[in-house]
Amino acid sequence: MQNKDLSQTAFKAVRWTTLNTVCQVGIQFLTLIILGRLLSPEAFGLMAMIMVVVEVVNVFARMGLGEAIIYKKEITQSEISSLYCLNVLVGLFLFGLVFVSSGFVGFLYSEPDVVPLVRIISSLFFISSFGIIFEVLLRKHLLFDTFSKLNVASHFSGFVFMVLLALMGTGVYSLVFGQVFLHTVKSGLLVGVAARKKWLPRPRLRVSEITFYLKFGLYRVLAMSANQFNSRVDQLLIGAMLGPASLGFYNIAFRVIYLPIQKVNPILTQVAFPFFSKIQDETQRLKRNYLKYINLVLSLNAPVLAGLAALAHILIPLLLGEKWAPSIPIVQALAFYVFIRSIFNASGSLMMAKGKANWTFYWNMIMLLVIPTTTFLALKVSGSIIGVCVALGSMFFVFFFFHYALFLRNLLGPFFKEYMLALCRPFLLAASMGVFTYLLSLPLQAWPNSVSAVILITFGISFYSVMILNFNQQFADELEKFLPGKIGRFLSIIRPKLTFSFIA
Repeated sequence: MQNKDLSQTAFKAVRWTTLNTVCQVGIQFLTLIILGRLLSPEAFGLMAMIMVVVEVVNVFARMGLGEAIIYKKEITQSEISSLYCLNVLVGLFLFGLVFVSSGFVGFLYSEPDVVPLVRIISSLFFISSFGIIFEVLLRKHLLFDTFSKLNVASHFSGFVFMVLLALMGTGVYSLVFGQVFLHTVKSGLLVGVAARKKWLPRPRLRVSEITFYLKFGLYRVLAMSANQFNSRVDQLLIGAMLGPASLGFYNIAFRVIYLPIQKVNPILTQVAFPFFSKIQDETQRLKRNYLKYINLVLSLNAPVLAGLAALAHILIPLLLGEKWAPSIPIVQALAFYVFIRSIFNASGSLMMAKGKANWTFYWNMIMLLVIPTTTFLALKVSGSIIGVCVALGSMFFVFFFFHYALFLRNLLGPFFKEYMLALCRPFLLAASMGVFTYLLSLPLQAWPNSVSAVILITFGISFYSVMILNFNQQFADELEKFLPGKIGRFLSIIRPKLTFSFIA
């Protein structure tokens, strides 16, 4: 594929992924708002406990095969068949393993109520195994339009199902059965797409055909399992040391602050990995595109984090109710930590595209030693969730410099000045927006939350947009390419009107 055609395909993929993400975030926020009023903090705490198990075990369900399939330039139908059958067998095995281990999970948390929940949620691993390979093939071929449509449809179905069950008074079971239903719909739709694309496998499993994928995936599985544990160990320790109610407040705060980032990053990450893989041997071109990628990711992430931190005291009571007020300072304390963490997440696509799956493993093993220790000590010393947030943010800031020196510099050569510019510009612009938005909120405290929220969000978006158009021209240029034709042309027309005259 020619460079121009590849870039155009990538831009189209980003547009569809953006649409998918916007819809998914909207559905999940709507779910959070509705269920936050129907369910108790304890229900969310119990769900957070079992999702720690699900997300860690899910790494082994995927076995790193997705990244191996995308990395390899050519893959045969026979290899797909063997990979598919292996994935289904592993899914069946993990279903049984998690089911019989439910009692141990309950013992670990000292919470017997999680045992039946774990047994129900364990079926996800077998159900999802029927669609995982087809999802990867859609990503490999940059068919994000098809993937976006079925993903939105499955999430909307799960949302409706969860709300109906919650209205029937099923409590935490509405969350558990909702997840099972969502993944059942998604797997069914993926199998239907595979049938139309003629990707359906034959019953075949030959080790010789999948040796490369297993070797590549081994490091990825180890890295992802460590990463998942690192991502959830804070909730594991908070739940064990402070109880389900405190975990419920932390989980809601984490979901509020991390959900947009968790959805914004894949807009570019899912496209960046296959795109970087296609130019993996062109180091200078890869470095230019990686810097653009970093600038895009952080220019989208930073204002969301700054805005949520600035307006948490208004948005949390407005959207979730006064009973969630203890989550407000947690949201504010998490903002910097999540920003720094998103920088590390962005480098994963680059390492994988260069075939350095073992490097991601080494980095996550370092974090496996540091994050649990930091979290445990912070809980012991401070006895508070805020202390954990501050400690993790400080630790990640220190390790940011080690990450560049150990990995990025060796992959792309020395580029620290350009790298820092790509990071600091969106951070400073978003921080200034957050400060001014918070200051503006002070004289509006007597106003209804709904009115002040509309005013402050409008101000924040307007302020950041003007700053971006004046002080981050690269992001504005790339944004024009990603936006649909008419919107992109409209942006190009208004840019000169919003640019300060003293900016070159």
